[in-house]
Amino acid sequence: ITKGFRDDGSLVEEQTFRHLLQKALDEESDLEWKVINAGVGGNTTDDALKRIDADVLDHNPDYVTIMFGVNDASLLSFPDFRERHEPRVPLDRFERNLETIIEKIGKVGA
Repeated sequence: ITKGFRDDGSLVEEQTFRHLLQKALDEESDLEWKVINAGVGGNTTDDALKRIDADVLDHNPDYVTIMFGVNDASLLSFPDFRERHEPRVPLDRFERNLETIIEKIGKVGA
């Protein structure tokens, strides 16, 4: 999970995907990298489209990783975790959302 999570709250920054990616890039490259985690726990692709400009594109990124699907496909509501009979985001909308996200990222040259 991009955000990083443990039920007992013991996760520390040094164990997160953002930190591990930053560390690997720093060790393997002579270039200067800045890894930003714009992930928000519980977000779906619907949520991402509402905040992609401010949270991602306004940083003028060279590269963007996209990690969505678990929350979109979830059969639990958020944030109350009640059982649902349909995914939070239907598959056809999930696909359209991802296509839109990819197009937006491409337009800024990332």
